[in-house]
Amino acid sequence: MGEEIEQLKNPRTTRPPTPTITEAQVRLVDIHLRSEGCDDPGKTPNTCGIAYIKVDGKDYSLHGRGHNVVIVDAKTGAVLEAKSFDTYAVSNAGNSLGSYLDSKNGHQIVLVAVQDSASTYQAPAIDALKRKGATDPVVDFRGSFALVGYAQANITRPLWIAQQRRNSGQGPSEISLKNTTYIKCVRLLSPKDTYLA
Repeated sequence: MGEEIEQLKNPRTTRPPTPTITEAQVRLVDIHLRSEGCDDPGKTPNTCGIAYIKVDGKDYSLHGRGHNVVIVDAKTGAVLEAKSFDTYAVSNAGNSLGSYLDSKNGHQIVLVAVQDSASTYQAPAIDALKRKGATDPVVDFRGSFALVGYAQANITRPLWIAQQRRNSGQGPSEISLKNTTYIKCVRLLSPKDTYLA
């Protein structure tokens, strides 16, 4: 009681309110990626491999040969866009992929899955993939690669960043972030900010 009276007399001693989290403000996102190379055992039948990028159970991958990318708003869990880059057959696809990834910044989750093969023209995109959290994004001929990355530059990377890469015939590469490994997009009541767990 005395402390409350002292704070009323001397407003400089008043502490700002502690941020609180309400259950309604927690956004949980299920993410599942599966990258299939053309020679992988167990790939989707009658295909040369498929790239699946599922957010809350819905597949947003464009299923193009090469690198498939889906961008998710880390504050709301909403899917913002999906792109495909044929880094196997199109000579400028690696440059396009690198430029596209470098254009993404802020609170965005970057999901990448390779379909069929992506090795021929991937080199110009390697550094951009690393900037989004990849540790070893070099894919061999018909190898598989999946990445859950983060677009925000110059921060401590979230703990949920994940990558899987397998050589040809040893895939698919698969990442699932669900159940106890949800990505939490938490809005704080005060101050108004978002924290990624």
